[in-house]
Amino acid sequence: MELREELLYSKSHEWVKKEGDEALIGLTDYAQSELGDLVFVNLPEEDEEVTAGESFADVESVKAVSDVYSPVTGVVSAVNEELLDAPEMINESPYDAWFVRVKDITAEEELLSAEEYEAFVESEKKFIKRKEAHRMEAMCRTQSKSSRRCWRTSAMGRWMICFVTFRRR
Repeated sequence: MELREELLYSKSHEWVKKEGDEALIGLTDYAQSELGDLVFVNLPEEDEEVTAGESFADVESVKAVSDVYSPVTGVVSAVNEELLDAPEMINESPYDAWFVRVKDITAEEELLSAEEYEAFVESEKKFIKRKEAHRMEAMCRTQSKSSRRCWRTSAMGRWMICFVTFRRR
């Protein structure tokens, strides 16, 4: 996972680059890698208002459609229209593929440094792994009352196998 020290990061996986009284916003390297190959981007119009914590765009990958949340409240002053024709730019270079430039910023979410964001992502990964393990166990328990092998797709789209044996009391 690539991080840049000069950027700030949101817990919803967007990056922010402050440039004077404006901010560039884009999707983090971690987010684009989890989404997979991006095939479509829907961006707001110039002069549209964005609100911190609310969706301002969406991206479509081969896996799913995901909202992109604004880490600041303000007015869109520029849109990166190159992304409309080439959404793969986000996968190739997420920190150069900015979505919007926002001016007149009046509020912002809690933004994290690169070090804080890295720690947040690691804790989130651990939580997802625990949650996935519990979900897999519950699915296997419902299939049969004895030993079994079951195949399931994990939340990350990878095939997993689990062997579970239950003892009768």
